[in-house]
Amino acid sequence: MKYSEFLRYKPKQASNVFAFICADEFLLEESRSVWKRIFGGEWVFDKYSAKEFEEISGQQLMEEALTPSLFTQNRILIVTNAEKIKKGRLDDLMAVQDVPQSSLRIVLSSNSRKTIDGWPKNFPVVEIDPFRVEEVARFLMD
Repeated sequence: MKYSEFLRYKPKQASNVFAFICADEFLLEESRSVWKRIFGGEWVFDKYSAKEFEEISGQQLMEEALTPSLFTQNRILIVTNAEKIKKGRLDDLMAVQDVPQSSLRIVLSSNSRKTIDGWPKNFPVVEIDPFRVEEVARFLMD
C-alpha cells in the first residue's frame, strides 16, 4: 500500500504484533503517529534492533504484555531488521499476540517481504510501497 493509504489504515483484527515492511527508515519513524492512532490511547515507543530484542527474555515480554497500564505506561516496541529474529523468538511473539488488551504492542520492521517467510500466517502484515521521486516532494510539502 502507499504510505498515504497507511495513514488511514484500519486493521481488520485487533493484534498485538504487526509485521511492517518498509524500506525507508524515515517512513518507519513517521509511522509512529499512525501506530498510536491504530492502537488508541497513550503509548511510549522504544526502538530495538533484532539483536537487542533477542536479549529481552520471553518472560519479560509476557510480563509487560500482561501488566495493566495503571501501573506502567503502554509500550510499543519497534524492532528493526526483524528478519534476523530467531525462530524461537516467534513462539514468544505468538504468546504476546494472544494476550487480550495487552499493554505491549510490537511492530516488526523489515525491508523486504521475502525475508519474513511465514509471518503472514501469524501476524498482520503492512507493506509500504517505496516512494517514487515525484511522491517525495508531495509528501514533504504535506
